[in-house]
Amino acid sequence: MAGLGASLASYVEQLPIWWRNRLAAMRALDELNRSSHAELERTARDVGVTAQRLRTIAARGPVGVQLLEGMARTYGVGPDAFRRVDANTLREMRERCTFCDSRYRCAVDLGSGGDPARSRAYCPNADAFRALRERAAQGADP
Repeated sequence: MAGLGASLASYVEQLPIWWRNRLAAMRALDELNRSSHAELERTARDVGVTAQRLRTIAARGPVGVQLLEGMARTYGVGPDAFRRVDANTLREMRERCTFCDSRYRCAVDLGSGGDPARSRAYCPNADAFRALRERAAQGADP
C-alpha cells in the first residue's frame, strides 16, 4: 500500500506542472490561430517544420523541452553541450521529448532525482544524452 501512497503523492505533485503545460499549450495554439497564414508558414519554416507540425507541437505544450533539460542534467549533460550541437540534432531531440509517450513517467523520475539507468528503458533520447556526455568528457565538440 505504501507504493500506492507514493504514486498518488507523485501524481499530485505533478498536477501543477501538467496544468501549466496545458495552459501554455492553449495560449500557443490561440496565438498560432490568430496568425495570418503567411505568418504561420514563415514561423514554421523558421523552426524547420510544416505549419501543421508547428500546431501539433504547440498543442503538446512546453513541458517536453523542460523534461529534455532535466533529463540532460540527469545524464550529466550541461548547457554547453547543447550550444555545441547542431540545430537539427537539437530540434530532433526536442521533438522526441515533445511527442514522447513517457513524459509523465519522465517527470516522476526527475521529481525523485532522476536515474539514467532507469530512464534508458523509456527515454527516446537516452543514447543522444550518453553521446553528448561522452563528447563533453573528451572535450570534443559534437
